[in-house]
Amino acid sequence: MRHHVYFSDYKTFYDPYRGGYVYMTNGRWNFSVNVPSFLVNVNLGNAAIRVVKDVPLDRRPEEYYGDDEDWDD
Repeated sequence: MRHHVYFSDYKTFYDPYRGGYVYMTNGRWNFSVNVPSFLVNVNLGNAAIRVVKDVPLDRRPEEYYGDDEDWDD
């Protein structure tokens, strides 16, 4: 099982296992090893986060977005 960080204000996951960011653009999930441009000047140390725990090795965190939870609370 793996853990990921979800930045709720930005609808963005940090996936340490792939070494990058997963974020929503135009209704689709995108992956980038670089910080997305909309986060460049954001102090992520002060951002609201949720740790997504126990993601099975064969799944990605974005597959859990919206599964029986209010992800943007």
